[in-house]
Amino acid sequence: MSRELTIGNGSLQVMFDAAYKLRDIYFPYIGKENHTAGHVFRFGVFTEG
Repeated sequence: MSRELTIGNGSLQVMFDAAYKLRDIYFPYIGKENHTAGHVFRFGVFTEG
């Protein structure tokens, strides 16, 4: 399954869909257990100024 954005470091992988909603989190073994359990999470960054 492909995702729009994938970020990982070898033991943690985070995947986002085209709307930049968090779809998959794999830790500590990439490809084993998906910690989102199929749910979608919104992700954002907030700054003042």
